[in-house]
Amino acid sequence: MDTTFVLEIFSQDIEKAKEIFVDFMDEQGANFFEIKNKPRLTDEEAKQIVKQVLGNIETSELQTMEKTKRDGYLRQLKASEGVSIRQIARISGLTFNIVVKA
Repeated sequence: MDTTFVLEIFSQDIEKAKEIFVDFMDEQGANFFEIKNKPRLTDEEAKQIVKQVLGNIETSELQTMEKTKRDGYLRQLKASEGVSIRQIARISGLTFNIVVKA
């Protein structure tokens, strides 16, 4: 594997570049590759979020609602912490693609 390209980002001197790279990874490494898993809600918890966002609108009404209004609600739901797109689709009765495109 050729590492020259990456090391030259740090320095033209390859040995010095290796040292700088190691220092960089020591500083950044602990969090650099960390994947943050979002906590997922159960469907029941997600339904409560949906009810909060929709107010007194039934989830089935999303299927017949005007697109711009529906997409506004879907954007709010997608921004909710822990609610997945698939959960929104299941709860609302809309397709996965409609939720994604909103």
